[in-house]
This record gives sequence, C-alpha cells and structure tokens, in this order.
Amino acid sequence: MKLKLFSGLVNNLAAMLSSLILVACGTATIEQNRPKDNKEKEALLLANKYMVKKDVDIIKAYCLRRKWNLKETDSGLWYEIIQKGNGDTVNTGMQVTLKYKVELLDGTFCYSSDSSGYKIFSVGAGNVEAGLDEGVRLMKMGSSARFIIPPHLAFGLMGDNKRIPSRSIEVYTVEMLKVENIKKR
Repeated sequence: MKLKLFSGLVNNLAAMLSSLILVACGTATIEQNRPKDNKEKEALLLANKYMVKKDVDIIKAYCLRRKWNLKETDSGLWYEIIQKGNGDTVNTGMQVTLKYKVELLDGTFCYSSDSSGYKIFSVGAGNVEAGLDEGVRLMKMGSSARFIIPPHLAFGLMGDNKRIPSRSIEVYTVEMLKVENIKKR
C-alpha cells in the first residue's frame, strides 16, 4: 500500500514538474528555466530515474509474458533481430525504407506501412524517433526486427499529437526493404 502511494506521489510529482517546465518553456529562455538550486535538480533527477526504471520494469514484464528474448542497448532501446539480412550494417547518412507496424504495449494499433506507406528516412537526420533511428543501425538489408522503444527514445512527454499518447512505450516490428547510400547519388 505504501509503495503504491509513493509510486502515485512520484508520478504526480513528475507530471507536475514536467508540466511546469513545458509551460515555462513557452515564456522564457532555456537558461531561465534551468533548475536554480540543487534540491530542484535532485527532485527532477529522482523523478526521471524513477520513470525510466518504471518503464524498464514494464518492458521486462511485457517481454516475459510473450517469451520474447530482447536485448537492451545502453540507451534503453530493446531489440531482437528476427531475421538476419545480407550486406553492410546501416550507418549515418544512409536512407532506409522500412515495412513497419507500430503498436502500444496494450496492443493498440498506431501506424503501419499498410495504412501509411513505407517509412523512408535518412539515418541520423533526426526526423524519426531516436529509438527507431538507433534500431535500424543494428540491421542489414533484408533484416527484420522487433524494437521496444521507451518514451525517452520515442515521443516522450508529448506523444505525437495523433495516435501515440504521452509517455507511451512503442512496439515496432520492422523489415528492412531498401538501404541506399545517399552520398553516392
């Protein structure tokens, strides 16, 4: 009971601090919004560490229920290469074309190449979720993989303002259809 109460309190604190920071960001410079004292910094750090640990616990339980054997990168991306492909590993500056499906942990469908078309992007350009960008770097042409992307590597506190809510953990299933070195074009 005490753990639930503490958990709820920390969640509320994190949400209030995040909201305060987001509101303040619209009216002041970044420097003006930085925490002024160590207590403020420690509270934000504690809330962030708690939320990341909570996400890890949720992801571990999800994988265990499905008997998935995913690995975790240093950044917190969870991945499994389902089918190994051929060719070079994907690197920064390459353009990739993915067949994909994105769901939330509760099974809610978000997007897929069937409904939205293939996902085409330049690796390292910052125009997709950081976790997806990191994940494709683990793949080769013809590979298929599964990624579980925690909020800090996905759409974070804001969500995508469409189908992915605030602080959502995304489950990506991807197939690498094409890899191009766009520098040679």
